[in-house]
Amino acid sequence: MTIKKINIFMTIKKKYIFILIFLHFSFLYAKEEICILETNYYFSIQQFFNKENCPNSILKKQVSSGSIFKIFIASAGFYFQVLTPTKENQEILNQKFIVSDNPYFIDLIKKINKEKFINFLNKEFKEYFNKNITIKDFPDDFSFVYGGKLKFYPKEIHQWFVKLAFDNKEFIQLVFQALHHKEDSISFYGKSGTWGGAAWYCGVGQSKENLKIICVLVPYTFEWKPAKEKAYRVFLEYIKN
Repeated sequence: MTIKKINIFMTIKKKYIFILIFLHFSFLYAKEEICILETNYYFSIQQFFNKENCPNSILKKQVSSGSIFKIFIASAGFYFQVLTPTKENQEILNQKFIVSDNPYFIDLIKKINKEKFINFLNKEFKEYFNKNITIKDFPDDFSFVYGGKLKFYPKEIHQWFVKLAFDNKEFIQLVFQALHHKEDSISFYGKSGTWGGAAWYCGVGQSKENLKIICVLVPYTFEWKPAKEKAYRVFLEYIKN
């Protein structure tokens, strides 16, 4: 084969590779679906209004809560006084939530005691889960930071934040305040969660007229980071508007 023919062959090969890569990613993004769940509570009329932009295929599927589950670990920390409600501790917890620090929350679980934590969930968060949680739901220490084997429907996870925003228990309010976040001059309370094909960002924003609770779920197959970033970007757009 001459040099000229080899160059032509390599050019054609590169074109085919490019086309295959393009078709591969086009196929992935064409199938991408996003679930957006929104609840607005209007102070003047004291009523809730729900909106949803979510395919039924997603609504009917149970998924992992990911690191959103860390909210319950921190709640148990305050409940059992492993965490004390000082300004310094609140600031530390806030940063641990933002970076979703796995070792920090694993250490917190160990200090609380796993069995005590599970009993706490079944007692204090019974209305959140509507199921009995056991030690078998958590195969190892790390599994506690993403909710272990527990799966939930998207509307259930969205309702966690609706309930958190109106739950007056002191230990829950302490955790809620530690979820404070500020981005582009927008202040809100939120948490990300990514595990097992589900990338979440859920949060609560408040204006003079209403309280807005939004959960964004971006399913993923391979790459979790782009899905996590997309969930956060979509959440920001909705909370701004």
